[in-house]
Amino acid sequence: FIPIESGNRNLNATESDQWSLGLVWSPLDGLSFGIDYYNIDIDEEISRSTYQRLMDQEFALRQAGEAGSLVGGVSRGVGGRLVSIDNPLINVATRKTEGVDLDLRWAFSIGRFGDVRTSLLWTHVINFEESDIADPSREVSRDGDLFFPEDRGQLTLDWALGDFTATTVGSYTASQSGGSDFCFFLDPCRFASFTTWDVQASYSAPWG
Repeated sequence: FIPIESGNRNLNATESDQWSLGLVWSPLDGLSFGIDYYNIDIDEEISRSTYQRLMDQEFALRQAGEAGSLVGGVSRGVGGRLVSIDNPLINVATRKTEGVDLDLRWAFSIGRFGDVRTSLLWTHVINFEESDIADPSREVSRDGDLFFPEDRGQLTLDWALGDFTATTVGSYTASQSGGSDFCFFLDPCRFASFTTWDVQASYSAPWG
């Protein structure tokens, strides 16, 4: 079938209310700790529906008595063959989220063995809600759902000595399960937590 991702002249403007509160504490030279709380409320956010939801809507309309080759943006040919689905931009009503960001940084020297800088960044989602595209009057909680992990973290370690530098970065993503149209294809509908490590090194040559 042909997916048609069209625009929409009748879209409303997206509006948001956002506020945050943060604190940074540096008890020692080179050591700092930061914590930030954020709260974001978005109205009339612009997005697209999923193709599964559009087909579900078409099915409901046909069950209610609508007929023809085009019903609810879904076009069908001879024998009910799927031809195209029109998926325009839409206002998906609301999205609300709040969470906490942590930022720990430490820089120190190890003498003739070089200088070290390390940082730990962590984000915890306290709440993430959005309107159900199929039923905008209903809000669904997404935190912890597939593609909406509650926790993400990144640990960075930098080392430098003269012309030599090296960096190691570890990134963590918490487990996720359920709450997605992709669950139709996944069994079990779950992503385990995972961590990736990236390592790089460099040397500055003495010539120009």
